[in-house]
Amino acid sequence: QFMGRRGARHGGGPRVAWVLLAASVRAVAATKYVAHYMPWFTGQDSSHWCNPNWGNSWYESVLGLYSVLDPVAVTLQLRLMQAAGLDGVWLDFQSGEWIPRIDVVIEVADRLGMGYAVVLDNYSDEHIANSQREALQRWMRRPGYYRSGGRPVLPFFEFPHRWGKRAFELPTWELDGTRPFMIGTYHQYLNESEPLPPGVDSLFFWSSPDLWWLEHRYYASTRFSVKAGSVFRGWREAYKTWHHAPAYLGFLERTLQLADKYAPEFVQVVTWNDYTEGTMLEPSFLRASAEGCVEMPDSFWSRLSTPCPGFQALGRPCLPGRESGPCSGSGAEACSHIEDCTKPLGNASGPGAPACAASGAGTLSAYSD
Repeated sequence: QFMGRRGARHGGGPRVAWVLLAASVRAVAATKYVAHYMPWFTGQDSSHWCNPNWGNSWYESVLGLYSVLDPVAVTLQLRLMQAAGLDGVWLDFQSGEWIPRIDVVIEVADRLGMGYAVVLDNYSDEHIANSQREALQRWMRRPGYYRSGGRPVLPFFEFPHRWGKRAFELPTWELDGTRPFMIGTYHQYLNESEPLPPGVDSLFFWSSPDLWWLEHRYYASTRFSVKAGSVFRGWREAYKTWHHAPAYLGFLERTLQLADKYAPEFVQVVTWNDYTEGTMLEPSFLRASAEGCVEMPDSFWSRLSTPCPGFQALGRPCLPGRESGPCSGSGAEACSHIEDCTKPLGNASGPGAPACAASGAGTLSAYSD
């Protein structure tokens, strides 16, 4: 769905605004589409590729069990992003252990002329905004780092339940006399009648099957002017014991349309490579077998053995094909019968899962998203 001429807006219209500056004409992108990138993959032995509790997945990358420390693999990833018209990456940052990995991605991004920013993620470190000050300032001083209104953007993904429900710890520092432009998570600040907390400049949207919420609450919010919208295919987590939401799929086309309609400053692709939650837009296919990992029927939602509401009326599993609408779209459906009919099975190209034959999906490609 992203394929097309770089700089072209989804839907065919121009995505550039021409401005006259210092007697020269240059193109300024109206919206920057950026991929949320997880740097936790470090090769075949990485637990994030195969862990029964939090590293399992229904999917496999066309690049294999890669390491983000491998500049060749990262170059392939970023060139795929460029071919799809993406402007850059927002890099998830949970701990100091990830600094060398982020360094590799930024070096490649600079070489390819792509932008980047770091997304603070306090899952492992409550104080990450300040404990990793040196690395953050070093990245922000690089020419490719994203800015808004002249300030380096610093999105943050927060987990208050892990830290006694305390608010996210904001940076206590400035960069050359300038405070970072802090972009929080919208789902933590839902009350439209309340202003944003001091020090929080904007909010980004993550993922939800409720697109009314995305359009009529997030994009319509008057509490902040800089928007960081979201484009996503859906959600299909494979945790064995953890669980956030039942699967929902088939949302890529509509979220692209909304991003095109509202033209926010940033649109975050959620995500490039979070395989365990099944949100990845990186070219991938359905795993043909567990290959040493926990079998998928052992995942939390599969073990519920609960049919989709309306399953009897449908007479078939919930099978979102390439042209069909969302599946399990309310986000409240515990549907163990869901199948992803947008992905080939076991290869980068070919037929999908056996249950998809009835949907008429035909030959599928790992690159279709």
